[in-house]
Amino acid sequence: QAMLGWVPSFKSVCPQAVNLVIRMSPTQLTHNSVVYDISQGEGELQSKYPEATAKLLVHLADFESPQGAWHFGKKLTEGLLQFDLPHDLKKKLKELFARRGWGTGDA
Repeated sequence: QAMLGWVPSFKSVCPQAVNLVIRMSPTQLTHNSVVYDISQGEGELQSKYPEATAKLLVHLADFESPQGAWHFGKKLTEGLLQFDLPHDLKKKLKELFARRGWGTGDA
């Protein structure tokens, strides 16, 4: 959990940090604000590293988490769906969108 919290801080090496995190087994997102932290900074991480950010969100979807952990997830996911991402990754984001009960992810 502690490593997850660091990812948004590693802006210059975000893709490398995400690659390390997605190798971790899913755990719990309780007491972790990683989704909120990624959504802050005027979308800096999502606009600079949309693919890495999308991979991280898809990975985090497998973690046990209270609904509040995803408070900013809908807006973040909607923003990521606007980028030209690989088809399989975009599909996984849409599945995340639907699983969270936010709709279909189709604008």
